[in-house]
Amino acid sequence: MKSDADTQELLARLTAQFLRRTPSDGETTTIVPGLTLMRLSGPTVVQRGMLKPSFCVVAQGEKIGQAGADTTIRYSAGQFLASSINMPVAGQVLHASKARPYLAAVFELCPADVLSVLADAKIQVDATAPCCPATFVGTADARLLDVVLRSVSSLDDEREARFFAPLLRRELIYRLVTGPSAFAVAQSALQSRPDDGVGRAVEWIKTHFAQPLVIDELAKHVNMSTSSLHHKFKATVMMGPLQYQKRLRLEEARRLLLSGLADATRAAFDVGYESPSQFIREYRRLFGTSPMRDVKRMRDGARTAHLG
Repeated sequence: MKSDADTQELLARLTAQFLRRTPSDGETTTIVPGLTLMRLSGPTVVQRGMLKPSFCVVAQGEKIGQAGADTTIRYSAGQFLASSINMPVAGQVLHASKARPYLAAVFELCPADVLSVLADAKIQVDATAPCCPATFVGTADARLLDVVLRSVSSLDDEREARFFAPLLRRELIYRLVTGPSAFAVAQSALQSRPDDGVGRAVEWIKTHFAQPLVIDELAKHVNMSTSSLHHKFKATVMMGPLQYQKRLRLEEARRLLLSGLADATRAAFDVGYESPSQFIREYRRLFGTSPMRDVKRMRDGARTAHLG
């Protein structure tokens, strides 16, 4: 069994790999689909967005954020953040410097891949257990870090990286579902299945977020009682269905504004608001300023980051 010393050695080797492969701050897209490296050389302001189904392991630095309505998440070197659904999150890097930047690897992981590994490895999960959050922090043991290190190291050879990527991804999932956070990983994947009540509800809201949402009708659509839907949805997504819809609407509106595809009024109607004034109020409440000032702030920040 690998020791804490092994874990620290693996983190040191991962850090060296990340530093060599991330020439500047920001995201570095790799030749392996679904694998991104992150580097930030200083603390950041709070940033909001949508977390995709993924696994993010930190090699150096520390980050804090909020998932769902009010759940605080904090993770640092040797820990990971995992999510099995598209989750609205806010986060900021706390500890990072030019000498010791924040370093992390992000693997996109869909629930279907996790369920496939569970089935092939004949791992049983109690589907009747109480719901747990679909986004959570866990500890990366030495076996899991070893797979991450081999995945990053394989990038030296493009043919080798592409060949081994699917195998390493399945091994990564296997280590997740047999490691310290096995139950949370497995159950969150089960809860996110399209044939599961909560999973179906999430998918319906994602697809129809611009349409009016009537909870009783959604409950019937996913074959659940209204009370059961409320309870299980909030336990899994860490916010109610209407809150989730609102976050999806505001995040999409922000994307439209930033891309220049719409002004505030057009964005409000496109994402389902009947009143532009209500949209502006809710946008300001979430992002801290008006839509146009927020877009200007993000564009100025992007230019500053690029110049820096």
